[in-house]
Amino acid sequence: MPDLSPPDASGFVASLPDCDILMQLDNMLEGGLENVVIDLSLALERRGYRVAVLVLGDVGEGARKAVRRGLRVCVLPYDEAKLRLELERRPPRLVFAHYSFQAAHLYKALDIPFIQVLHNIYAWFSEADRTRFALAAEHTRLFVAVSEAVREYSIQALGVAAEKCLTIPNGIDLSGFTSEAGEGASRLRADLGFSAEDYVFVGMASVNRVKRISALVRAFCRLRDLAPEARLALAGYPYDTAYRDEILSYIEQNDLQERVRYLGHAAAPERLYLMADAFVHASAIEGGQLTLLEALAANLAVVTTDVGFARHFKACPGIRIVERRFSYAVPEAFTDPEALGPAPELVADLALAMLQSCRSRIRPNLPREILEAFASTRTYARYDQLVTELLDGRSPQSSAESWTDMLGRLPPAPADPRALLPEDVDSLLRLDTPLRLTRRRGPEVISLARKKAYSFAILLLKFALSLLPEKYSFYVKQKLKTCFVMFMGGKFFRVLRRKAVWNVKKFQKYLDTHDGRSRIIIESSMPWDHALFQRPQQLALALGRLGHSVIYKQYQFLDGAAKVADNVWVVDTAMIDGPHDAAHIFFSTYDYPESYFHRLSSGDIIIYDYIDHIDEKISGGIIARLRLNKEFMFRDADIVTASAKVLYDEAKASSAAEVVLLQNGVDAAHYFSFTRASSPPSRMAPFLSRHKKIVGYFGVLAPWLDYDLMNALIASRTDIGFVFIGPDYGNSLRRFARADNCLLLGAIDYMELPNYALWFDICWIPFEPGDIAKSTSPLKLFEYFALGKPVVVTSDMLECIRFPLVLHAHGSAAFSERIDEAIRIAEIPDTGEKMKQLAVENSWLARAGALSASIQKIAAARAK
Repeated sequence: MPDLSPPDASGFVASLPDCDILMQLDNMLEGGLENVVIDLSLALERRGYRVAVLVLGDVGEGARKAVRRGLRVCVLPYDEAKLRLELERRPPRLVFAHYSFQAAHLYKALDIPFIQVLHNIYAWFSEADRTRFALAAEHTRLFVAVSEAVREYSIQALGVAAEKCLTIPNGIDLSGFTSEAGEGASRLRADLGFSAEDYVFVGMASVNRVKRISALVRAFCRLRDLAPEARLALAGYPYDTAYRDEILSYIEQNDLQERVRYLGHAAAPERLYLMADAFVHASAIEGGQLTLLEALAANLAVVTTDVGFARHFKACPGIRIVERRFSYAVPEAFTDPEALGPAPELVADLALAMLQSCRSRIRPNLPREILEAFASTRTYARYDQLVTELLDGRSPQSSAESWTDMLGRLPPAPADPRALLPEDVDSLLRLDTPLRLTRRRGPEVISLARKKAYSFAILLLKFALSLLPEKYSFYVKQKLKTCFVMFMGGKFFRVLRRKAVWNVKKFQKYLDTHDGRSRIIIESSMPWDHALFQRPQQLALALGRLGHSVIYKQYQFLDGAAKVADNVWVVDTAMIDGPHDAAHIFFSTYDYPESYFHRLSSGDIIIYDYIDHIDEKISGGIIARLRLNKEFMFRDADIVTASAKVLYDEAKASSAAEVVLLQNGVDAAHYFSFTRASSPPSRMAPFLSRHKKIVGYFGVLAPWLDYDLMNALIASRTDIGFVFIGPDYGNSLRRFARADNCLLLGAIDYMELPNYALWFDICWIPFEPGDIAKSTSPLKLFEYFALGKPVVVTSDMLECIRFPLVLHAHGSAAFSERIDEAIRIAEIPDTGEKMKQLAVENSWLARAGALSASIQKIAAARAK
């Protein structure tokens, strides 16, 4: 029977043609989805099926390309009555819908199998979209996901029935990756102005904010000095021309024109892949990205965010996968330029991975059978099998072995022979983490100078008295001493007082000239220069790096004010009650006077940092007041931040405030700046000479540690040396059993701590099981990561065991086994690098960014 209507001038038809398989799309413009539909349609036609394409909305170059390649394309704006008539007159035997949920009920009513191909993680769905999808799902015979990541998301977030969803991975055309194409690629490299010695990254992605090309370019910019041989070629259709112009402007402003080339749409991408040394991809979301498979077919090293297919290649050599740094839980984020912008932590992740790629120059060299499994012919054969099964009325069977199965059998990747140097890491992170503090800098500068004044005055006095004749009596010398100290000390103290007043004036000038920044006041909880550099200080530094004006209030050992880092000032609580319209952070572990909780102005934002489970072992006799404070803040605070998931869940259930999960983090640059010296510190040297393996701990020696466990292990494992660093809290030292293989070093300054801890073989956190362990996010865990050391913790420490690399145990026997396992792991060459990567992924800057976003959100809401 002839078609009901002939093609129009564009080659489209307005009525459904006869077909076995109908490919349905809401729109057919230009992109990866359209190319997949065209290739799949042609492949099924080659297998003897009659295929037609139905477009229920707008058409563009994708639809015209389909016509040029011989496909029948019916353009039929959606009208339910008209479409029903078309389907009744010429029903297809099977319908594949590609991101199209319309008419599912019609196909169900006409007993036409309706199959949805899930091309992406549909995390941008609004509630209305989810409702439409759920209604269509009721009438869908089967779902086909293009990757395991898509399948898992669809099942977990969209409610797709697992038994109705199978995976057929996307595939690529391998014919373009030949030696002949490689010869043309070398000419292209020269045409772009890149030499044979250059290390060329290629980025293949359409130009829109979801692909986050601006983050990629900023990361590349950081390699300017560390990898002068690096070059970057970008290709992709400019869907968002304003975004393209923004990227090109950044390239020009940073004088990168000779090192970065934007090539626009690539008609023959194979030449670009074969020209390059590495592939780089920063996208926030992908389904089953063909660009990654194409890069691997060209045997390129890879740097990519953890999206789409990336997870399957984590163990492969030359492939570096960084955290995507983007939440799928907030649909509005897909339209938020800030959420899709070049987040500092993403830029740092990409820069580190790109520098590693430049240094190591390792390529994946995947086996030929895996590359051949990427071929689209495999994918289309699976669709052919699926169509046959559905048309015969059979249940779809599992497919033959896929490339994802083959990857799981590959041996582990060899260690990277050229790991990054600590100074390289520090250089790359410098824009995102505070520079390493110098000893005794800032708030104690005045009080320390005051002490020096006394000492200097006494030295001068002793020298003067030594010149006096012996005839002067002791009484006379004492009177002279008193007068001298009063005179000289007074002189010094007046100078110091002028210094303090000058600091206060500088601080006031800073506030006056930075009034456009959001101000954050960290209410007094501990001195800045405390023996343990903890969460309050680290948050202050990170918030300052984000551009906030941070005021750290201190209740003692300070005259006036002192600047300790860019945008961070430590001030005496007695000298400041403001400024108004600021965010105030209070900590759950500190008993503030009631007056502290009053808002100074209507613009103030009150933040309650719920750090630890309120327990007598932590807070002693003030827990009743701390609980009252918590009840008050849960009721009246604007934001509650929780350091652990257990605390977050409690706050979420009990507080009317906005609740943010703000776990502890690490200043990775601080630890990366240290390397193990040729000899240990003198206080450790004798102990290390007696013990070949060291299990180390640093932090407070507090009542919540499991002393029975520690003493049992110290007694039973005499082959191991146990080192403890930290101040005594709650008279806990008396609970240690004295033993030759146990070394208690006391508190060690934060600036010197890595010099000691680098001599540990493994680290541990032996908390006593119970509520404290379950609700604690120990800061030291991430510091252990930054040292590159394996970690063993108590099994109750939920915030620690969420990291697969962290070993855990309950009881001394199991702990002993885990310690042995950790020692073996420490000897694996890439262990240190893996642990350090965890430190980079859990920076204080990332933590502070979540808090900053909440503050800005509330401030913006109040401004309306």
